[in-house]
Amino acid sequence: MTEGLRVQTETVAATAAPANRRAWPRLVVGTLFGALAALALTSGLVLAADQQYAGRVLPGVRVAGTDLSGLDPDQATQAVTASLAGYGEGTIVVRTRVGVREIPYAAIGREPDVAPIVAAALAVGRDGEPIDRLTTDVRNALRGVDVAPAVRLDRAALRAAIAAIAAETDLAPVDATVDYSPDGSTVTPAVPGEEMDVDAAAEAAAAALSTTDAPDTVEVEAAYTPVEAETTTQDAEAAVAAAGRMLGPVLLADGKEKWTVTAKTVKTWIGLGTRPDGSFGPVVDLQKAAASVAKLAPKIDREAKSATFLTGKDGKVVGVVAGKAGRTLDPAATAARVAAALLARAADPAIAAAPVQIGSASAEPVLTTEEARRAAPLMKRISTWTTKYEVSERNGFAANITIPTLVIDGTVVGPGEEFDFWKVVGIPTVEQGYKAGGAIINGRTEPTGAFAGGICSCSTTLFNAAVRAGFEILEREAHYYYISRYPLGLDATVWLTGNSGRSMRWRNDTDYPVLIRGFASPGVVRFDLYSVPTGRTVAFSKPVVTNYAKATDVTQYTTSLSPGSSKRVEFPTDGMNTSVTRVVKDKDGKVIRTDTFASRYARVNGLLLIGKKKAAEATPEPSIEDVPIVDGGVVPPDEGATPPPVP
Repeated sequence: MTEGLRVQTETVAATAAPANRRAWPRLVVGTLFGALAALALTSGLVLAADQQYAGRVLPGVRVAGTDLSGLDPDQATQAVTASLAGYGEGTIVVRTRVGVREIPYAAIGREPDVAPIVAAALAVGRDGEPIDRLTTDVRNALRGVDVAPAVRLDRAALRAAIAAIAAETDLAPVDATVDYSPDGSTVTPAVPGEEMDVDAAAEAAAAALSTTDAPDTVEVEAAYTPVEAETTTQDAEAAVAAAGRMLGPVLLADGKEKWTVTAKTVKTWIGLGTRPDGSFGPVVDLQKAAASVAKLAPKIDREAKSATFLTGKDGKVVGVVAGKAGRTLDPAATAARVAAALLARAADPAIAAAPVQIGSASAEPVLTTEEARRAAPLMKRISTWTTKYEVSERNGFAANITIPTLVIDGTVVGPGEEFDFWKVVGIPTVEQGYKAGGAIINGRTEPTGAFAGGICSCSTTLFNAAVRAGFEILEREAHYYYISRYPLGLDATVWLTGNSGRSMRWRNDTDYPVLIRGFASPGVVRFDLYSVPTGRTVAFSKPVVTNYAKATDVTQYTTSLSPGSSKRVEFPTDGMNTSVTRVVKDKDGKVIRTDTFASRYARVNGLLLIGKKKAAEATPEPSIEDVPIVDGGVVPPDEGATPPPVP
């Protein structure tokens, strides 16, 4: 029975199996269709909700208790703004060292951060699977959902507002001051200040105001830190001490030469003030220092001295005397160096005795030693001129001609350099040996009418040597009347009167130096010019005479002379205009220059005095031509002369 049951059971099982296999697919398909139908229903509901609330907040969404259901973005923005308007209402109270200062929330831009709040409200219920969304939306609609509010503020405006309070309440430090005098100073001590920590106060306020539950009043306790004065009391005292170390004389130097600026003078330069590096301390008034140093210029400056030539008894060049560079003091540069030395002395008094190198400019002489040495072997006499004269009171008995000649002797005129008679000779003085001499005053010869009268025999002689060497003539003036010992139309007067005068000037327009040799003995003066020959030739035209005016001779009897004696006061000198043309050519025959020397000689009537007895009736003095003053002063130009030949 058991076996039969077992078999039967197996048989039933085997027989029933095909029927079960056919039923299972139908069950799965039915279930699937049911699920799909449910999903379709849910999706339809979600889709319907999305369409109904497209662009609007889903039901049940709130912000700080304000229901935003069904509102579009603009409506939601207005609702949130109105609901959270209190975020902008309130005050920051800053407790400062001098009392309370307030900052309204509105001044720092504290307000609800509306845009992200509205965006969050619109996003509620928009994510997830349809069935989950349906469940969430239903729950939200029934129970509601809160979107967290947010607040924002302008941190830069907050810091600026606190910084403005700090600027008002900070205590500025007061620098120490000094009533300075080299003979005693008074120091007023510095006062420290207090400065608010603006960043710390701003951070504390921002932290409190960044939460949505901040109260209407937020208090901030300002912290202050001490601020030291830029110039402390110690700085001022140290500056006074340093200035004291600067006082004392200053030694200036250039090589072995030395000059001293006294301590009394240095004292006037020193003061206290802000230095270039911003520190407080001793300063040197550079303008005062330069002005003081400039007073030493006469002792320090020296003109460049050209090399000169040694000559033998025959006048030939036999050697060279070295020249010397010139030096010109630069007061500003020297003052700057002195100031640096004084400030160094302030830091280290041990260097007080160190000399300060002057600032100066160096100038080479017109003729350097090397140039002179190269030219010396080649130099020859290129021109000469001699004037003979009568030794008399009219020329200081030869002194007024001999002295300037010997002064000029040995003068070297470098290439391109100018010879100026008065610059070389200088102002005549009694100490040099000059005497009174002849001059033409108001058209008459005064035998002793001017100091150094007769000197133009020297100037005329040198002029004739220079003009015959072909040099460029810069200044030449004829005598008031013609003097026969000079070439007609080629004389050269020189004179000084007050601030005016006339000189005789010429330029060495060659590439070589010119040595002037002057020779003088009573009654004779000669100048020789030596240089490297250039092959120049010089030719003169015959004098062209126009406007000739014959002079007369007048005799006057006077009791001032012994009877029968006579005295020639004035020689008759004919008046005329003359012109002499010079042509200078180079070695190739090319004309270098053509110039004409024009002269206007006045007519001067002669005057002879004859002595007579006092008892005799005096003959009326004849009229002598009245001529205005032409020459005068220290060195009027002309002296008496023998009558010139009639042209």
